[in-house]
Amino acid sequence: MIAKTPFEKAKGLMNQYIDKNDAMFFVFETPANYAFWMKNTLEPLDIIWLDGNKQITFISKNTPICKNDPCPKYSPDKKSLYVLEIKGGLADQIGLQIGDKLEFSL
Repeated sequence: MIAKTPFEKAKGLMNQYIDKNDAMFFVFETPANYAFWMKNTLEPLDIIWLDGNKQITFISKNTPICKNDPCPKYSPDKKSLYVLEIKGGLADQIGLQIGDKLEFSL
């Protein structure tokens, strides 16, 4: 799933379970330090930030669900243009690391 609209970006993977083949891919207009939270998520996620060169700049692994407000926000120190949410633990299973370059077309 690709989140392009403000509504899709705000909702993300809230209130749904995913399997290892599911993901939410966020596409932003300009590079920035985009923060994510885990409000109303049902399971931990790996959140992966990528820059305009499609290179991984930060990974929040097994990001815990948020049960109580206020929910913590997770963000990288570097600007990103894309963010990928996948099932928690999958980044380690497939060996994703900071500096890896992903291939995709939009």
